[in-house]
Amino acid sequence: MSITNQETANIFMNSIIQDYNLNQFFEDQSSRISYIISRLLDSNDYLKSADLADEMYISRSQISNDIKLAKNMLSSYHLTLISKPYYGIKIIGKENDIRNYIIQEKLKIKNLVCDEITHSFSSHEHIDDINNIVIKILTHSHYIISDIALQNLILHIVTAVNRIKSGHLIHMDSLNISPVYAHVIEISKNILEKCADIYNFEFNDDEIFFLALNLYGKREFDKQEFITDEINNLVFLGLYKIKEIFGLDFTSNLNLRISLGLHILPLLTRINTNMQLRNIMTFNIKQKYTLAYDLASTFTNTIIPSDKKILDDEIAYVALHFVNYIDENSPQKKKRMLIISSLRRSETILLQNNILRNFPSIKEVKIISKNSLSTTNVNNYNVICTTENDIFINNNKIQKISYFLNDTDIKKIELLLDGFNGPKDILDCFSEDLFYYGDAPSKNAVIKWLYEMAYKQGLADEKLYHSIMNHENVTSTYFGNYLAIPHPEIFLSETSFISVAILPKPILWDDEYVDIVFLVSIQKNNPNAFKLWSYLSFLISNNTTLEEIKKEPTFQNLSKVISKIYEDLF
Repeated sequence: MSITNQETANIFMNSIIQDYNLNQFFEDQSSRISYIISRLLDSNDYLKSADLADEMYISRSQISNDIKLAKNMLSSYHLTLISKPYYGIKIIGKENDIRNYIIQEKLKIKNLVCDEITHSFSSHEHIDDINNIVIKILTHSHYIISDIALQNLILHIVTAVNRIKSGHLIHMDSLNISPVYAHVIEISKNILEKCADIYNFEFNDDEIFFLALNLYGKREFDKQEFITDEINNLVFLGLYKIKEIFGLDFTSNLNLRISLGLHILPLLTRINTNMQLRNIMTFNIKQKYTLAYDLASTFTNTIIPSDKKILDDEIAYVALHFVNYIDENSPQKKKRMLIISSLRRSETILLQNNILRNFPSIKEVKIISKNSLSTTNVNNYNVICTTENDIFINNNKIQKISYFLNDTDIKKIELLLDGFNGPKDILDCFSEDLFYYGDAPSKNAVIKWLYEMAYKQGLADEKLYHSIMNHENVTSTYFGNYLAIPHPEIFLSETSFISVAILPKPILWDDEYVDIVFLVSIQKNNPNAFKLWSYLSFLISNNTTLEEIKKEPTFQNLSKVISKIYEDLF
């Protein structure tokens, strides 16, 4: 087969992709609910549930259950699904809440399909035009936003265009626009005017103001901009809370305070206007930088109003600010590293610089030849590594790394800096008395069972249980890979421990499914105990290892898999 007209072929392929993306798998309840809500939002009138049931080839009783669940989902976005005898059902609510639902739930609406991984559009014929319009106007206006923020902004604008063309306009309750938004109103007006010229629709002033709020919430501020006393006080309040709970004092770190101050200016706007950013790296950040994520969760939930909810995706962005400062804030002294290598000095400069850049807690990296090892006092160094295979084989206390540091090398050095001596360091946190395999009815039931096992062993009390449940109300403890890690919001236990549940049937954990649960409690009043998160990160980010644990759900296999993964690492 050959293609004689590439443009026609592309159009044909795009139509196939669009049909595939819009296809619903009606044997799955979540797909049915998504279809019901999509159809209702597409329609400007009532739809009969019987007709929807026929469209999905399901029974009347089944669609009744689906509609009940749809009502619950919509209610969390301040939307209501109403019914009228002889007419059917309909969704009512504010237009900005409807758009927020479409974006946050990645809803498939006619002419608009958003990929749930990349948030890129697989079917919107003029997406490139909108993208070009926005970039051109922002560039001309010298308005700086990040690439991630730009993707989110495009998502909001395309959703707006789609809804406006269908006759749904924003009507804001109050037009009390703060003066800080005045400079973005003109930009927003220009964007909507250009889009309206292309797609032939009319918009009102409220649409301009709504886009201005959205745009302001995505702005990148720089250090020359003024941080108000109010923002500075919020940052200090959040950092002081971290000091109280974690014993880590960032309050005098000026660089961190500035970066957080510049970050939360648009963050608070996004939270107040229900325009929070999505983050495709959230699970990776949770898995790799668990402590930083916990710090960010404490920080953000301290500074935002109690009646507001911050998404895990936004917390993950804040966590990145803490990553580079955790080691600097460690109560331990800067460490020294020794590397034995046969490479010439000129060849080891890159390796030395890479290590110092990746590990702020390392004060000195000394590189010696094999011949100098016998005359070097290795006791003066906290970490000893080599690029030479023969030295690694002949000395089990010296770890091998590659000249070009890879992810495994970096993780290995992290564990060495934390004082990791081998698999026993992490295995000591597990116990057969803290292991459960079997079915569970719910998330809360699993947490209660895991807590009760620890309570029977004298490791936990009711205060710790309540702290765990409080933390669940603040942020999701789903870590990806069908794994959840509930843990207390403050450190309360006398010793670190991990309770484990393996579930043959996955249960719903917030909005995700889970079949393995680690309840983690870190020892109180011991800053060094934080290293447990570093130990765990290599395990919880490895989907293959977690699958091996579930294949043979016994404590003996759990111990064997954990031992093997860390023995292979070292």
